[in-house]
Amino acid sequence: MKSDGFHFALLAAALALSASTAAADDGAGVWTKDTRGWARHVQSGFVCPAKLESGALALDAVIVGSARQPRGQQVGCDYAGGGGSWASVELVRLAPNESVSMHSAAIRQKLQERFPGILRQGDASNWRPKSPSGGATFSAAYYNVSAGDRKGVIAVAGGEVGGWMLSIIHFGYTKDSVDSQLVAITNWQAIANTRP
Repeated sequence: MKSDGFHFALLAAALALSASTAAADDGAGVWTKDTRGWARHVQSGFVCPAKLESGALALDAVIVGSARQPRGQQVGCDYAGGGGSWASVELVRLAPNESVSMHSAAIRQKLQERFPGILRQGDASNWRPKSPSGGATFSAAYYNVSAGDRKGVIAVAGGEVGGWMLSIIHFGYTKDSVDSQLVAITNWQAIANTRP
């Protein structure tokens, strides 16, 4: 288990961003694991499955929390796959003064800071996941993402589910940002629907 996870913890690890991590934490009281290898977040009830995207991405680590939030109120799951693909899931308990649009803007800003040449796919499709609780949602795809000497695509999906902000960022070495966006939305939807 990782502790004091940075927003997009796997992005930090996979692409050598500087991220602060505290001493190892066993996750007691924050995560439980079932016999299928799924990680269930105790506070929210959300589940990070052992695999995403038809098994192409496997659960690599769970993030126990952030010093910015009470224990268990900002957590994440990191997934890794073949060929350098990965996904990072974040769950944050929304404060009364926070909105989905604030989180969406923060994600966009962090991506643009990390990848100065990144380009956002046009929003003509207006694809969004559907929140089981009726909360606001968003999705976006970015291309021209430089990772070493290769280019890839980042797709993001997020939204409010029962007072929690659930977001997923998916990275892959592909040229198809539309397909990546659909994968991110599908994976977001699968996790959003695990909450009891």
